[in-house]
Amino acid sequence: MAIGCGGLLFSLYSKMIKHYFICHHCNESFTKKVQFQHHIHQENHDIDIEKCNKYKNILLIPGMGHIDINNTKALFKLMWQPCIKNLAILLGWKSPKALTLCEHCTDHHKAMQILDILFESLTSELLKAFVKYCNEKKQQPDVINLYAFAKIQPKHYQFLL
Repeated sequence: MAIGCGGLLFSLYSKMIKHYFICHHCNESFTKKVQFQHHIHQENHDIDIEKCNKYKNILLIPGMGHIDINNTKALFKLMWQPCIKNLAILLGWKSPKALTLCEHCTDHHKAMQILDILFESLTSELLKAFVKYCNEKKQQPDVINLYAFAKIQPKHYQFLL
């Protein structure tokens, strides 16, 4: 059975799936793997622990919020030095502690807003220069010309693509 959920429910269900066991010999339930291992050893049961997991047939599917948070954190790690750190300083994250909190996405709502600002700005920066270039060359702006334009630009423009 597949269950889609996110946030607190995902965390709670993950723990429940991981730690809830039933002994097939005596039908006793256990909420901790250590307790179940102790029971197996004490009762001399020959049991495969993984087959005794009560909820082994449940597949948790993380919700979009969970995926968005993970993607945001990955993008922050990837782009922190090239551009997000400078943007964070411009947005008021000035002290070393504040920058560390920003870098680790402790407030995922603010982190996603920072990414929105960054991507909107990067797109605007690239496209304005590209359209100006096309107008000067009397070319029609299109994808092929965009990639050709980016190749002749400084590396920070190439980073945008």
